Amino acid sequence: MSSVEVDRSASASRQLGRRGLLGFGAALLTIGWGGTALLLRSSSVAPFDPIVTAVGGWLAVFALIAGIAVGLCPRWVWYNRVVATWVGLNAAAFGYTAAAAAGLLPADLVQYAFWHVWVLAAVVGFAVTGAVLEGEDTAGQLYFTAAGLELSLLFLGLGAFGTLVPGLYLLLAFVHPTPLALDALPGDLSPGRTAAVQLGVYALGLGVVFLL
Repeated sequence: MSSVEVDRSASASRQLGRRGLLGFGAALLTIGWGGTALLLRSSSVAPFDPIVTAVGGWLAVFALIAGIAVGLCPRWVWYNRVVATWVGLNAAAFGYTAAAAAGLLPADLVQYAFWHVWVLAAVVGFAVTGAVLEGEDTAGQLYFTAAGLELSLLFLGLGAFGTLVPGLYLLLAFVHPTPLALDALPGDLSPGRTAAVQLGVYALGLGVVFLL
């Protein structure tokens, strides 16, 4: 049974299918990275230290995604290799960042805690997702493209930290959710068209960052 057919079965039983969860995930990632950029650009909007507020906000985002997945989706949606990979990567990145925010890391490691670990986790996560889906779904190439774009962001951010650059997080708000949003769309995915959309969104994000 294809993922589309299973999603229809999930809808019929009033459960959220794979595409629905991807749509929620894309929206929450946009809010999360956009909010992070806002906190670092305008620290006055943060009720606490901007970094502490951002860490707390991301904890809420992850908890909400997990609650939606477990509470509203059939088990097959969240109990699989792809989700397990993302849970492990995000947990490791979050733990690293939280340790840095709490002052538990030496100074030479703190510089990697707020950008590099997250983008590296995305590179690995998208690459693994692409590899798993390549033989099962037309979405495999979509995630390989996402991994390549995230890798370019990793190099773009080299040398930018310890000084946090809000524009880079705003760029993540464009780039990171795009493959999830495209995969959430109904119907088969055309690799050429989705790659063009991903590159277009990347270019749009760069333009917005430079304008701001």
